[in-house]
Amino acid sequence: MSSRRLPLAALLLTLFWLVAGLVVAPPAGATSVLLCKGFTQCEANGYSSFGYGPSNYQKMWWRMYAGHNCTNYVSYRMISRGMSATRPWSGSGDARNWGVVFADKVDQTPNIGSIAWWSSNHVAYVQRIVDANTIIISEDHYGGNFDWRKIV
Repeated sequence: MSSRRLPLAALLLTLFWLVAGLVVAPPAGATSVLLCKGFTQCEANGYSSFGYGPSNYQKMWWRMYAGHNCTNYVSYRMISRGMSATRPWSGSGDARNWGVVFADKVDQTPNIGSIAWWSSNHVAYVQRIVDANTIIISEDHYGGNFDWRKIV
């Protein structure tokens, strides 16, 4: 497991309910711990890919780039939870735009099924709320791989 510091200014959490969402800003000094990396390792350790890989990550969801990337994964998760397969906004699907597009849905409390949003260009899916200061996310990375992380 590796640990890394997340830039405070870059980290906001966006909460999507089935049809609506909220944005959340974590406390200063947030850190993360990698729990697993890759579809095979994550599944073997009990961390699901929810059917995203290995075949679904190569499809385009909400017109996001196919393959390993955060926006395609989160779009897949939202569609699989019942949202429309049509992107809910026009324009760029770039991750840095997600919190801007949904700026009217801002809150400071993450929930299971929320979307974590980093204004530095990343989104992830909130899987668990461990306590008032800790969440577990699943995510994919452009040019990288699928993983699960704990953010404190």
